[in-house]
Amino acid sequence: MLYLVNAAEDPDDATYVQAEMRILAWVGKPVIVLLNQLGAPREPALEAAERARWSAHLSGHAIVRAVLALDAFARCWVQESVLLGAVAGLLAARSQEGFARLRAAWRARHETVFERSMQALAQGLARTALDSEPLVGGGLAQQLRAAGARVGIGRSAPEGAREQAMQALAGRLDAAIRQSTNELIAAHGLRGQARDEILARVASQYTVSRRVDEGRAAILGGLISGSLVGLKADLATGGLTLGGGLLAGGLIGALSAAGLARGYNRIRGTKQDSLAWADEVLDDGVVAALLAYLVVAHFGRGRGEWDSPSAPAHWEPVVRGALAARRSEWSALWQRRQPAPADEAERAERQRSLAALLQACLAECAREVLGRLYPDSPLTGPSSARSSAPRPAGSG
Repeated sequence: MLYLVNAAEDPDDATYVQAEMRILAWVGKPVIVLLNQLGAPREPALEAAERARWSAHLSGHAIVRAVLALDAFARCWVQESVLLGAVAGLLAARSQEGFARLRAAWRARHETVFERSMQALAQGLARTALDSEPLVGGGLAQQLRAAGARVGIGRSAPEGAREQAMQALAGRLDAAIRQSTNELIAAHGLRGQARDEILARVASQYTVSRRVDEGRAAILGGLISGSLVGLKADLATGGLTLGGGLLAGGLIGALSAAGLARGYNRIRGTKQDSLAWADEVLDDGVVAALLAYLVVAHFGRGRGEWDSPSAPAHWEPVVRGALAARRSEWSALWQRRQPAPADEAERAERQRSLAALLQACLAECAREVLGRLYPDSPLTGPSSARSSAPRPAGSG
């Protein structure tokens, strides 16, 4: 039998529980106590302490076989798996086979929802990673002002073209976030749509892909000493320090400024100035995607229509910790943006390939996060589906 208690009450104040336990003892069935009305999801240690408190309070009743946390409004499917496991352990032998089939069907359904969720998030991230916006204007004088402002000399002049490009990128990012969230909501059988999603910490995090004029780069190479090579690269590229190896390992000494410009343009495949999201934005996008999944996965159907609740504070450090352990994998994925796609057909193919790799990495990270949040669940460990998923080249 399943017995719900109001976990918002102190066990000692809930005097009716003891009386009802005596009544349930007359039935002669084992009881699983479910702690309801726990509020927002809490850290594993706090939840374990709450279970221990109620277990101690009910320790005098032999019929109580387990005390589990299962809030009706804020529970996750992996918590339900713990309940199903507890029920299986209390069933008679004649009922085991049938219940095993039910558990298998339940798991298959939720694994399908999980994979659909990871696919939706991966496709949105792939679109964002490969997105770019043409950037028109911004001559050498403007670049010099911007570079001087970065080192404390003068002030950067307003750049209308850059602002317009940034707004276009931000608008598409907002649309991608909304679409992914709506797909998560639908996959989980919820009603409603994402509203007023907040784009945090992205307004200034973008990468400028500026086609370098080789003659200008040669002039700058002659004017600026080797000790200021980083600033020289900034001036030549309009704000991007090329940070992918051309300035490392002594390679800069083997390249003239004009040769560096040719190498940069050839590597990027850049035909015109453009604006694209920086790797830091994409990293934050992965964090936001996994947090969005957790919020939707914890949204109980009894709460009604989706209302964009906030994520508990302890989730983000757990998510970032899981991503940090795979830093090289994510860096390798973002490197797949280079060179820039030559046309829409190549962009679409690159997006499909990147989305497949992102889905595999997202699924691994999501399972690790769920395992850290719910260490008692049997569904957060390795699965056969993960072992066959594609991996980024060079990720090990």
